[in-house]
Amino acid sequence: MKKITLLSLISAISYGAVAHAGAMGESGSCCSAFVALEGGYTRSMIDNYDYSLIGLGSITSTKNNDGYTARLAAGMISMVDDQVGFTGELGWGYYGRTTLDSTNTGLLAALPSTLSIQHTLSGFDVLLGVAYVQQYFSLSLKAGALVQNMQTKTDANIIDLAFPIYDSFTEKKNQTAVLPEIKLGAAYNFDDNWAITGAYMYALGGTPRSVGTFNPDTGRANLVVNSQNPSTNTLLLGIQYTV
Repeated sequence: MKKITLLSLISAISYGAVAHAGAMGESGSCCSAFVALEGGYTRSMIDNYDYSLIGLGSITSTKNNDGYTARLAAGMISMVDDQVGFTGELGWGYYGRTTLDSTNTGLLAALPSTLSIQHTLSGFDVLLGVAYVQQYFSLSLKAGALVQNMQTKTDANIIDLAFPIYDSFTEKKNQTAVLPEIKLGAAYNFDDNWAITGAYMYALGGTPRSVGTFNPDTGRANLVVNSQNPSTNTLLLGIQYTV
């Protein structure tokens, strides 16, 4: 089991490594290790919140998705023959921040109340798969898991409807989940040791959001909250060095 974990640890952007494997196969070497740095953009499936206060208006959110992404990885490829190899990688990445800011309507629009929720995503993943290798390019398909950490910060400033008093509220929390993940990669090998890589990654999670209806007259409320870690779609470009 430790050997499998070590193999994953040494595996990181198989795209360029895979491309280098063409020369590697010709030299008769069984395997090759590589490191890589990737950057790109992530779109998370975090949805808006929507709260309705009957007779008073609503508090909804506008979404700002700052999805700039950076990922560092290390990996390895072992050739089965001159064109096909097994590959794996372990990577850590920052996957951007999504901010939900409140927009008040109706009578609530006149009140200086605000609700801002920030979601910051990061995590590490382990992926194993196969690679198809040609002299100057390679293709790879890998599957595994992303251990995703979602850091959430909530800031609220709310006016009491019965008294002219303002209440402020701040909460920070971390939430971690293991999500299934796939990665499709390609590489162009422009040197014996260097390659340009490109990839698409998808992690399967939920769609966090909250919807609520409140009736001040009766005191009744209906609230539905989905706080699961979100699915993510990530596009990456990178550079990889093969040892």
